[in-house]
Amino acid sequence: MMMGQLDLSLSTPVLWALAAAVCFPFLLAGVARAPRFSRRNALQFLVASVATTGGWAALSYATTADGASAWDLAIGAMLLMDALIVYLEVWALLSRGYTLGMLLTLYRASGPLDELSLAKSYRTGDGEGLGWIMKHRLQGLKRTGLVTTDHGRVRLTRALGAAAACLYLITRRILGLRQSG
Repeated sequence: MMMGQLDLSLSTPVLWALAAAVCFPFLLAGVARAPRFSRRNALQFLVASVATTGGWAALSYATTADGASAWDLAIGAMLLMDALIVYLEVWALLSRGYTLGMLLTLYRASGPLDELSLAKSYRTGDGEGLGWIMKHRLQGLKRTGLVTTDHGRVRLTRALGAAAACLYLITRRILGLRQSG
């Protein structure tokens, strides 16, 4: 049995998607160093992702002689989005990896720390300790409209916060997940 010739060439949008995926970490590193985006990790990733995706789309369009086929564009987009999802997971771990932050705190310590010393030493550059995690998470919940504070008390918002908590509870029960933390 003889097979015909197998074409393993890549289309222009696919090649640009692979190139964009390789270049993305460098762009993200540049955006992360821009003073305007300092300490705004989610925005850093968003800006780099939008710029990369826009660059890929522009280059795919500009460098394809007869116009890229819908299939080639779809495959290129899927490859690029897959790469961005992987990078997002790595970025989230590096930028908000609380466990890794604790390991780094222990690494920087001159010797072993008890739990209280570890809690106080966490994020020593900011002098905030482990309380920073709660403060940071609470700020995110407030910004997204899931919680509100009244006179130092935190409560779910009626519409969005309660619905999100209920959906989370139902999903955990359906999937048989146990609460962590």
